[in-house]
Amino acid sequence: MEKDVKWHDGEDFTADDVVFTYKAIASPGYIEAGGVRTDYVDKLLGYEAFVGGDTDDFEGVVAEDDHTVTFKFAEPNVTILSDVSFPIIPEHIFADIPIGEIPEHPATLDPGEVIGTGPFKFTEMLEREQYVLEKNADYWKGEPYLDSIVWRIVDQSVILGLLEKGEIDFIADPNGVPAADYEEVASHDHIEIIEQTDFGYQLMGFIHNHRTQADADSGEINPIIGFRMRI
Repeated sequence: MEKDVKWHDGEDFTADDVVFTYKAIASPGYIEAGGVRTDYVDKLLGYEAFVGGDTDDFEGVVAEDDHTVTFKFAEPNVTILSDVSFPIIPEHIFADIPIGEIPEHPATLDPGEVIGTGPFKFTEMLEREQYVLEKNADYWKGEPYLDSIVWRIVDQSVILGLLEKGEIDFIADPNGVPAADYEEVASHDHIEIIEQTDFGYQLMGFIHNHRTQADADSGEINPIIGFRMRI
């Protein structure tokens, strides 16, 4: 872990925060509270005993010192880089909050209460309309160049007009610019289109019919009897 990293409230970011986060995901009651990220912890050593409440020690994730965390997996794992990259939450904020109350806690939802370690702080919100991020002048990698970032949610029908007038600086996915308007947007010298590879996928399905010997002898064809394959 990097040293001298601080949470937005000035507290030190340490290995204990990492351990706390992974223990929270593995805790009894996490799934009942609506948690869906158990794939980050269920391959770790001792997960079953910890989630079952048989022990308070989660041997799969250990803080060796303030800046070193060891992850131990029950079996060889090819997704380790992904599994150890879950966003971390602050132990000093949530340590005394029951797992079932964390999703609705102000430090989970409210501007000014939500904290991280990044270059911008979540400071204002109009639900489903506007979200404001102010720069974190004490960011560990250096003070950000931008003073703030304002995310606006607007109807797609007015997005292009706002972009052309310079009232917005960037359009984010999903589907910010309709394909039919691509040429119009590309024609403006002050607008840059950023294209990137689509990591989506498609499915092709087949239904293979199977007939029993009795149906084959009688000539009956029943499409319901069969199996499906997708590729």
